[in-house]
Amino acid sequence: MGPHSDVVVWALRLVRERVDSTEAARCRADEKFSERRVHRLRTQARRLRAALEDLYECIPSADDLMERSRAVGDETGKVRDATVLIEKLERYHRFSFFEERAEIEKLQRVLKKRRRKCERPAKDAIESVTFELKP
Repeated sequence: MGPHSDVVVWALRLVRERVDSTEAARCRADEKFSERRVHRLRTQARRLRAALEDLYECIPSADDLMERSRAVGDETGKVRDATVLIEKLERYHRFSFFEERAEIEKLQRVLKKRRRKCERPAKDAIESVTFELKP
């Protein structure tokens, strides 16, 4: 496949769309750090990685984009994991018996502390990376 074949042109267009979506999500998360925006960024980065894995042979800068996507995913994953667990515990708390509530609340405090500790590296990763398709 040459650099101008229909398949390569199609692959580049698809990856460019994924790169643009990921960069837009990164900008929104950088502008205002929230669980929802972090989740959206992680979803877009995962879609970008999937496209790059499938179309690796057609994308000259696939390694660089893959590395950036993984780095953001790794750093934001810790915040997201803690958030998901906290949300599940909140649901359990509503329907738990009095004796269980103290244990649930203790675990929630630990997870919230862990999430706060992970937010700085996640914010730094979001701020320091950009997603662009290099020729």
